[in-house]
Amino acid sequence: MRTSVPLVAVAVFLLLTGAPLAPATGSVDSDPVSGSSATIAPIEQSLEDATPVEAQADVVELAEAASPAMSPAGFDRVVVSAEVPALAVVGVTWDQGTGSDGLTVRMRNLENGVWTGWSDMELDEAEGAGRGGTEPMAVLEATNVEVEVTAPSGEGPQNARIHVIDPGRGAADGDAPPVPASASTGGGMSPLALAALLTGVPQVYSRAGWGADETIRTWRPELGEVTGAVIHHTAGRNDYTAEDVPAIIRGIYHYHAVGREWGDIGYNAVVDKFGRIWEGRFGGITHPVIGAHAKGVNSTTFGISLMGDYTEEEVPDVAMRAMAQMTAWKFAIHGITPEGAAVGLEGEELPERVIGHRDVALTACPGDAFYPRMDELRGLVADLYATVPAYAQPDPHSVRLAGPDRFATSAATSQWIFRSPEVVYVATGFEYADALAASPAAALTGSPVLLVRPDGVPEAVAAELERMQPATIRVLGGAAAVSGVALAELGELAETVEVVAGVDRYETAALMSLQSWEEGAETVYLASGQSTPDALGAAAAAAEETAPLLLVKKDDVAEATVAELERLAPNRVVVVGGEAAVGDGVLAEISELLPGATLERVGGVDRYATSALLVERLWDSTSGVFHATGVTWPDALSASSAAAEKGAPVLIVKAACAPSTIRDLLGELDPAVEFVVGGTSAVADGASGTDC
Repeated sequence: MRTSVPLVAVAVFLLLTGAPLAPATGSVDSDPVSGSSATIAPIEQSLEDATPVEAQADVVELAEAASPAMSPAGFDRVVVSAEVPALAVVGVTWDQGTGSDGLTVRMRNLENGVWTGWSDMELDEAEGAGRGGTEPMAVLEATNVEVEVTAPSGEGPQNARIHVIDPGRGAADGDAPPVPASASTGGGMSPLALAALLTGVPQVYSRAGWGADETIRTWRPELGEVTGAVIHHTAGRNDYTAEDVPAIIRGIYHYHAVGREWGDIGYNAVVDKFGRIWEGRFGGITHPVIGAHAKGVNSTTFGISLMGDYTEEEVPDVAMRAMAQMTAWKFAIHGITPEGAAVGLEGEELPERVIGHRDVALTACPGDAFYPRMDELRGLVADLYATVPAYAQPDPHSVRLAGPDRFATSAATSQWIFRSPEVVYVATGFEYADALAASPAAALTGSPVLLVRPDGVPEAVAAELERMQPATIRVLGGAAAVSGVALAELGELAETVEVVAGVDRYETAALMSLQSWEEGAETVYLASGQSTPDALGAAAAAAEETAPLLLVKKDDVAEATVAELERLAPNRVVVVGGEAAVGDGVLAEISELLPGATLERVGGVDRYATSALLVERLWDSTSGVFHATGVTWPDALSASSAAAEKGAPVLIVKAACAPSTIRDLLGELDPAVEFVVGGTSAVADGASGTDC
């Protein structure tokens, strides 16, 4: 049985209860419109008594929940109280598109028995899927918060919820990187020291550095274009300590990923007031990953947010420099200069490369004290851009999915491509046959194929299984392929572990087909169970045609394969590989076994030509393509299930180049993204574009 320890505890409850506010009972506040004194009766709900989102309790309109006697003329108003831990992140969400123009949301804290003044919570409508809501606000050293929502009568947001997130404490907090020497909230560092610290390539701390819980990430990376940068502030408190930063980022992440239903944190990068830079949205800080930070320009800009509220407080110099250095570096690696204009909605030009969030949205972000310094920030970006190393500009839409070994590479590929599948397939990383047969079956359930050692589950693979939390792990191969020890480890990572194993690889593949396909399959693929090269593109092709893949010997067909072919009774059989891999005698045997079926051989002069022929048959165009080395098999088979999930082909290449057949085909396909599976020793940067 799977066990896990959550890093983030969260209370989410309905802001609107369906009952009118109780008569006045105590706390006093000033009416936000008239300024006259009015008594507020908060809806008191502790975290323990809160109605969770999953309960889907009835929600009524704000006008029905508010007491008119407590509301300004023409407005409805409701106040909700909540207990909070010593460090929390609080936000309010509502159904997309139901927040009116007159909506305001404010929050105040109870600190040491005294209520603070009210602080506005900035509103931020989501783009596409997700919920509308406020920016999240960090709460430090408070025991309670009150959130006030005011809207024109009858125009309140629907299904509004307050989210109180306790990010907890973990290893990331104790291991937080040190603050740069002399950095302080007021600036403090000399220009020379700052220049020495922040020129060149910036140091960016990873998602692991702030303790990202990857189990709540449901967003799969998508690539856009970096034509400019949008500058944000996170709002909330400015008096956080260096040790508080990872927890606050975790809270923002949870609010964005779960509360706003974005699946991940919205910002591409976050900078704290101490000048430290943190990776935000998953997908790699060097890629043009689409964020969720500025509606209308997410796909054309890089979103970077400064932690804190800079409505009145000045930005520390060290933080300003870090924002500029990160921006300058991003511009350099994406081949643009600080001069020019970013691209906005529907291709319109924005006034500058570096803009504030308020330039493209109805928001106060990045704050009234920060926004007037945008020209200063642009000047710093231009100055620091000159110090950034020159970059050979690789295709910005080439993404490398790799780990230090075949096991970690299979995990890295899965992490990029898959969300949270119910079923995950596992095969040994030391024999190709089981992984080859698994990929088309995995495509039926939108599942990855992960590689393990016979005697155990590698750490990277275990971490990826923990992230996905599948209900079922389906293991291909017997005890020699995946031992009892490995099965026991897998049993700790899923509710059910199923083993599909025959007496040999041929029977295992047949059993996999039997489990996954009904009788009367339109097409069946056959590949060699003894020779890997020609079969490297077969799994992705079979998956594209929703066809099982069975294994044959060079000169005959195994009994288990014969039995499965008879059961399936396909109308068409595709044999992958030339005569050196699958002899003509096998085709004759298949013709006799299935006299009414069409028999087709796909085999080129070498493995690369075969790979190209498989793709030419099925793809006229594609949004993506996967590359792997044609020398060994593990990376290509890790790519196969990922390619199937994307509806993309697998094209194998050599270590430093691609044969002309591959390069010509790539030119015809013109994919938007090329995924390279494996490290640079397997496939060098730019190999697919270099002629052999």
